[in-house]
Amino acid sequence: MKRIIYLLSIALAMNFVVACEDQHDIIDYVPIVLKVHIQDTAGNNLLDANVPNNILDKNIHIVYDDKVLPVFDFEHYTDSLQAEAKSRVLLAEWFGSFISKTDSFCKDPLEYGPMLFVGEFAGDKDGIESVTLFIGNKSYELKFSNRIDGLKVKRHYYLDDVEQSDNNFYIKL
Repeated sequence: MKRIIYLLSIALAMNFVVACEDQHDIIDYVPIVLKVHIQDTAGNNLLDANVPNNILDKNIHIVYDDKVLPVFDFEHYTDSLQAEAKSRVLLAEWFGSFISKTDSFCKDPLEYGPMLFVGEFAGDKDGIESVTLFIGNKSYELKFSNRIDGLKVKRHYYLDDVEQSDNNFYIKL
């Protein structure tokens, strides 16, 4: 009987030791990536080199934070996305913008063919961010708002001030 009481008291003491440890919870807020689909009126993907009248030869660039940034072809831009993890926290890594035939983060082929990715933006900051996409002489404002309330995150996405259902932006030319 003494042995059972002894074991129970040790278990109870261990419970207090574990319960009193200083805990540092890591809360990850997923970085924000904007995904742009550019199609003609018939629904053809104009970022696909195999589609007649594609826009790949047009001057495509973005303006973000008062800087003009070119759009890269993903196959020539993968080195910057292969950064070694330095933290357990899911940090946003700005890669600018690029066109890819695959989901750049898991290498799966995209269901609808190539698309334009813009980001990553910090998912752990409240506020509004805006990027202007230029295709030839036309411009499109891609904007999102991010509101954090504890563990709840509310995000809204806008294409030329028209709210979108998610981070996919569909542009018809």
